[in-house]
Amino acid sequence: MAANETDTPAARQPSQSGTARRPNTWQPGMKLALLSRRYVLRSTAAQGVTERYRSWWNDAEIMAGLNRKPRNWSMDDCIRHVLSFNNRNNFHLGIHRKEDSEMIGFITLMATIKNRTAKSNIVVDKEFWGDGVVKEVRARVMQFSFNRLNTLKYKGMVVGRNYPSIYNYLSMGFTCEGVFKEETAAVEGGRADIFHFAMFREEWAEQLKQQRGEPSAEAGRDDPATGG
Repeated sequence: MAANETDTPAARQPSQSGTARRPNTWQPGMKLALLSRRYVLRSTAAQGVTERYRSWWNDAEIMAGLNRKPRNWSMDDCIRHVLSFNNRNNFHLGIHRKEDSEMIGFITLMATIKNRTAKSNIVVDKEFWGDGVVKEVRARVMQFSFNRLNTLKYKGMVVGRNYPSIYNYLSMGFTCEGVFKEETAAVEGGRADIFHFAMFREEWAEQLKQQRGEPSAEAGRDDPATGG
């Protein structure tokens, strides 16, 4: 659990409309920045697309975790991809180390506002596999999704052969709602099951209450998300 997920209230200032809001807080359409214990998650711009970023999409081992073949993308393909996110209900956030701003991966968040659900995909450079990046980053994005996008359910769909991802969801307290047997063609050949995971906002709130030792089960209505 990331330290900055405790959501301490910040000073509020009245906006031109008369509604109180914090200065520099994120508003729909603005670039987003979130802090976790070790990372800064921020919207990826065209200049944030590097050869290292491109290599992730073209790496067979990394793409296998998403049950995809290497994309063989060019730099232009990558730029078009990151610019397709609107920072309203879908986001492409680079995962940057606090100590040196190195981008070591990214997380995409897709929210369906009508249904009040969200899901995400995470890619991490192989150098940082096993460092707990996925759980820390997903937790921070979940907090934003529940508090600022007002979602009620956070979902995950995992190919049955992706054992690390299954473990991560279970260790975070997600419920496996079902397994669709041989639901999809597997990138390695044959068929693969799809595991469907979910966590509801009230379940997340209860986790926070237990971790903080607070009497209230509210999920922290203030989220320190900044915009730019």
